[in-house]
Amino acid sequence: MVAKSNILDVVEFIWSRCPRRIRHSILRRVQTKFLIGTLGIISNEQGQVLLLEHRFRVTPPWGLPGGFLQKNEDPSAGLARELYEETGLHCTINPELYEMEFDKDVSHATLIFCGNTRGTQLKLSSEIKNGGFFGLADLPQDLFEPNRLLLEQWFASGTFE
Repeated sequence: MVAKSNILDVVEFIWSRCPRRIRHSILRRVQTKFLIGTLGIISNEQGQVLLLEHRFRVTPPWGLPGGFLQKNEDPSAGLARELYEETGLHCTINPELYEMEFDKDVSHATLIFCGNTRGTQLKLSSEIKNGGFFGLADLPQDLFEPNRLLLEQWFASGTFE
């Protein structure tokens, strides 16, 4: 037990004196990696939310807008970028995290933010088949179920952006 403790003391001594960039480089090589995505509950002036029918989402195709973060990208800025790329809309994103989901089976974390837009004219990218703004009563039938539950909670809260 003493030998193990001595080894850990030596490792700690070396680690604490390594430059930060070397420590981070080592951590990047040995740590498990996972994807980080963002989703947005984006409302318009009428209190409706933006939903998109994604071309590459197998089933169900309708869901909240979002995408994956780029390296070193701020999550709310990444969501704003994705929204513009997919819809042509300029959106204001509240940087406070609304919710987080983690899927350990595929090592994927999703950060969910709220935001709003004054625009309603969509310029859809090629990866989006259809899109629009919806109220609680007219959500698409083939909406991704976790997104439906999240929106029902959001509408019930009455805290629209």
